[in-house]
Order: sequence, then C-alpha cells, then structure tokens
Amino acid sequence: MKPASPHREGVIWGSCFALCAAGFSLLVATGAAQAIIDLYIRLYKIAPPYQLGDFRFTTAMALILASTVAGFLGGLTRAIIWNLHVRRTTVGSETGDGQIASGSSPSTVVLVVYATREGRTRLIAEHVAARIQKAGFAADTVDAAEVPPRFSLDRYCATIVAASVHCGGHEREIVAFVRSHAKELNRMSTAFLSVSLSEASSEDPKATVKQRNKAAADVKEMIDAFVNSTHWQPGQILPVAGAVLFTKYNFLLRLIMKRISRQAGAGTDTSRDYEYTDWKTLGDFVDEFTHSLPRSGVLNREAASGLRMSSSKPA
Repeated sequence: MKPASPHREGVIWGSCFALCAAGFSLLVATGAAQAIIDLYIRLYKIAPPYQLGDFRFTTAMALILASTVAGFLGGLTRAIIWNLHVRRTTVGSETGDGQIASGSSPSTVVLVVYATREGRTRLIAEHVAARIQKAGFAADTVDAAEVPPRFSLDRYCATIVAASVHCGGHEREIVAFVRSHAKELNRMSTAFLSVSLSEASSEDPKATVKQRNKAAADVKEMIDAFVNSTHWQPGQILPVAGAVLFTKYNFLLRLIMKRISRQAGAGTDTSRDYEYTDWKTLGDFVDEFTHSLPRSGVLNREAASGLRMSSSKPA
C-alpha cells in the first residue's frame, strides 16, 4: 500500500466538488434544474411541488467556494487517515522480528532515506542506492512517509538523507524523521543531499555572478535552517540541483512553479520538463562517501547486486 499526498487529494476532491457545484448552478441558471425537479415530481407524484428560487450569481459563487473548501478538507482528511493506516500496516524493510532481511550484515547496509513530492528525489535516492551497491555495500531505500513507528537505525552502518525543497523548506516528513532519529544519526556516518531549484541557479553558467552567489546563499540558508531545526550534524553535505516537472504538476502548482522558475532563471515552457541534476557529481560524492566507510565485511559486487533494495512510491 502506498501513502497518498494530502495536498493532492485535497486539490482533486476540491476540484470535483467545485465542478459539481458549478454544474448545478448552471442548471439552475438555465432553468434545467427546475425542469428536472418537475419531471421527478410528476413521475413519482410527489406533493407539494418544490420550487427553486431565482438564480443569483453571488449565491452560486458562495456555493462553489463552500463546495471547494468542503471537498479540499474531505480529501485532506481522507489522505491523512489513509496514511495513518498505511503507516500502521507497512513494515518497510523490517521483518517480523525486526532483523535485517536478505541475510545482510548490519556492517554492510547503508540506509538511503528520502522525501519526495513528484518523485524526483526518489529517483535520486535510487541512483544513490545503485551507486552504493556498486561499491560493495547493500542499500535500503526508504520513503520517510512510510517509515514504520518502531523503525531503528541500529542495523545500518551509514545513512544518506535526501530531501527536496518546497516553498523555502524541506519536506515535513524528512524533518520529522531526522528529528526523531537525530541521536542515532549523530553517532554514525551520514550525508545529506538537499535537492533544490536554487542549486540549479547557482550552477547555471548563463547566470551572472551576482545571481549565482545569491542562489548559493539561498541554498546554504535552507540547509542551515534544516540542520538547526533537526539538531543533526551531517558528516557530509551536497546541494543537488533538482528538476522542474511541469508535466506532473496540477494547474495551480504549474503556475506557481513557472513564476519560481522565471525568478530563478530556469526554463518556463510548461509543456515540457527541465532536468538540472548533475549525475556525475552526485555519483562521485557517493563514491567518496562509501570509500570513507569501514571496509571490513563489505560484500563483493556480485553479491551486493543480488540483494534486495526496498523502494517506495513516487510522490
């Protein structure tokens, strides 16, 4: 079972409710609603007949607005309840007795935990996990939104945290995960990958020096805010340029991201997606990180490639 996005569910439900309210208002305005009611009354001989009031634009707008809010709250509530159910039933990478699956030794397993919205950071996490396996380690990829309640880091020799930035901050799921496991993370080898559009601007060769410096300062500020709020001190940090996935956004988010992209100097053609991730730099960073880990008990590449890599949904 996969968790749902509360925001996305709210938007979908709110849109459906708004369309229904708009459709009803249109029927009332054209007199079709009264005709349908009259037909129903005649068919079933209901008395007395029901007479609709005169159409008023303000009433129709109020009905549409109220329906939108009710739909959004309904979708939001449904997604939250569903995610609670998923969280209780999902065991992630744990087996029934809390031990590592696939017979892997704790000294050879690296955790890659991530949070995502449109699935970009999940793709980055999977790329990181594959690189870790090539280095001879096993890798578990876990969505922070699906972490079981009693999840423990004791079985892992290292952890890489990957999170994207939205509206000036990292995802709440990853913030909550790091806060709850800060003590464990501070005792082990760790790395933090902060995925953002600002990093793409700081790496843009077409941007002016002032623009690149401003973007780099924004990236540092967001990373510092994350570190300070979670009380975690990552061993290594790498800002990663993300992507603008216009084709996967809803209408409202597409407009918002177009404005943000224009301000950042990124592409604004909403009919296509823009990818800015430097995969080579990311791969080199992961290689350097795994090289710093203790090599005792490391699996050979053939064995590592056969190990399970638990992966979660895109979001």
